[in-house]
Amino acid sequence: AKSNNLTQVTSSMDVSYFSEKWGSSASFNVLNSTQDNTEATKRKEVNLSFRRNLKGKIYGLTKANFLQNQEIQLDLRSTYEFGFGSYFINTNSSVLGLNIGVALNSERYSDSAKTIRESVEGSINVEIDLFDIGDLKFFTEATAYPSFTESGRYRSDVNANLKYDLPFDFYFKMSASFNYDNQPVDGAPE
Repeated sequence: AKSNNLTQVTSSMDVSYFSEKWGSSASFNVLNSTQDNTEATKRKEVNLSFRRNLKGKIYGLTKANFLQNQEIQLDLRSTYEFGFGSYFINTNSSVLGLNIGVALNSERYSDSAKTIRESVEGSINVEIDLFDIGDLKFFTEATAYPSFTESGRYRSDVNANLKYDLPFDFYFKMSASFNYDNQPVDGAPE
């Protein structure tokens, strides 16, 4: 964009496979934005997950999330989750699942104190995936992380994707990512 010499580059990749007994997924999202008279914004996120269907609609889940975000002075947040969940809906065109578990969280910040945080958190996750419904695909995942080891700390992550297929293998896609922390390091927004 000509105004303020704004340059923004985004990229994303999603791969998933689900069978009757197990499933796995991986995603990678990058945002680089530069503009005159303001600091550059760089955000990278990698999500990996593996789930094993157990009995009926119950499944076991292991996830790893890696986030780097200059806007909140985060050099690296590594979160490893272990839990169990249940499908409320699991059809050929939609999935609605809820899982709970434990998350191990490690953070390195680029603030003046070079803060390092290690914590154990709860994990409550809701996932909605609507696919094979014509040209539209919608996926959203919201996770709350109440901390067990840092008194009063609460984090949450929300990711949403909407994709609409157009003719000739073109498509329109909108994505949104939201990360919230009620106790950020000094100088960083919540």
